[in-house]
Amino acid sequence: MSRKAFTFVELLIVLMLMGILAAVAAPKFVASMSRYRTESAAKRIVADLQYARQLARSKSASVTFNFEPELDRYILMNVADIDHPQEEFSVTLTESPYVAQIVSVTGYGANNRVVFDFYGRPNAAGSVVVASGGYQATITITESGQTTVSGVVGP
Repeated sequence: MSRKAFTFVELLIVLMLMGILAAVAAPKFVASMSRYRTESAAKRIVADLQYARQLARSKSASVTFNFEPELDRYILMNVADIDHPQEEFSVTLTESPYVAQIVSVTGYGANNRVVFDFYGRPNAAGSVVVASGGYQATITITESGQTTVSGVVGP
């Protein structure tokens, strides 16, 4: 009676083909993840800027959005974190799921603070650039407080 099985050579060939396919797919996967992380970080910043703007309007009080590019994070000053009410609302972009960096903050002087007045208008127009793995996205804040993300660009 004959047995049905794979030979050692057949298994090696299949493993080599899987290795070749993985080697071809890995760079595309890494690039895709970098693009996704950059886009996600940019969208998170836009959502939080809109939250700060809406909060200022609803409370009829100014809300300060403080970028800390050297720490790759931002803080909503005097706003409690939803998950940790005893702490200020802050997001560190180098942590998962973003794994991104703040490349630059322009238009807000040395302190990198966007202050929304009680009408939801920022103290100035400006932009923020975030990056991950060679991809960059620019978040623009207009004088009226509108925020947009320009396309994610990369290698």
